[in-house]
Amino acid sequence: MRHFSTRILAPVAAALALGGLAGNVLAQTFPERNVEFVVPYPPGASVDMQARMLQQTMSEVLGQTVVVENRPGAGSNIGAAYVARSEPDGHRILMATNATLAINPHVYPQIGYEVTDLTPVTYLSSSPLAIGINTSLGIDSVEELIEHAKANPGKVSYGTPGVGSPQHLIGEMLASQADFDILHIPYKGVAPAMTDMLGGNIDMEISTLAGLSTHRDNPALKILAVTEPERVAREPDIPAVAETLPGFEATAWFVVMAPTGTPKEAIDKLHEAIVAGLETEEAQRLLETANIHPVGGDAAAAKALIDADFERWGKVVRDQNIQIQ
Repeated sequence: MRHFSTRILAPVAAALALGGLAGNVLAQTFPERNVEFVVPYPPGASVDMQARMLQQTMSEVLGQTVVVENRPGAGSNIGAAYVARSEPDGHRILMATNATLAINPHVYPQIGYEVTDLTPVTYLSSSPLAIGINTSLGIDSVEELIEHAKANPGKVSYGTPGVGSPQHLIGEMLASQADFDILHIPYKGVAPAMTDMLGGNIDMEISTLAGLSTHRDNPALKILAVTEPERVAREPDIPAVAETLPGFEATAWFVVMAPTGTPKEAIDKLHEAIVAGLETEEAQRLLETANIHPVGGDAAAAKALIDADFERWGKVVRDQNIQIQ
């Protein structure tokens, strides 16, 4: 049996005790002031809605006011960089998306931060994306869309909120996996793309299922498929692209991040407050209406999600040579 000197163990034990005490003190005192919840998109977007939905309950759980601040610009890079450069004490957090963490680092030459400058707090929610087409095409399935696109190379057009957006990359991934050429038409937002698709100026639009569903009574629209790996429970009649192209998967997701170096005690307390906000009846109602699935996963779940999509979208960007100048 090995014996250890008490002269060595004593200071180690004391250090551990002090470390534990410091952690306990932080857990008891955090937050010491208002918590700034940064949304890197304009007011009114689903990202913004979710932050404001959580705001009141988070304030109650944390015992300090949670202030939502919109810092849009550069595809969410401005707000993300602002948080990444902040003091890592838990008092400034970020509502991030797959564009912020898994796509922008590949398509922008400079984003002002590294993904490693941010650390996960919560895997908040996910939202299905879908393909909507103009009914004048006479297409009723993904298989028919692929056949039509191959018969008309480079002529099938689709609209998105812009170059490098998740919707753009989904269209490129679809064309790549099905081996056909496609014409991307970038717009300054979802609304003008929807207007042109319904008006027959473009063939299809890739958007959120919720956004497309608001126009489902328009005879010019057919929601062809969702990009989730399986059919969405609330919309069982809409097939998944993966039923035609096995392995096809693309989901919009939302995570809460903090500056790297934020103490675990603060991360845990923030996560607790966020999950409490997700579980309110009002939050559940709002998310259901918006066709957003609440998750409430912990930091480890968020990291696994970010890592997987970072690799997935990086490959699409490299394969299709997509860059924003």
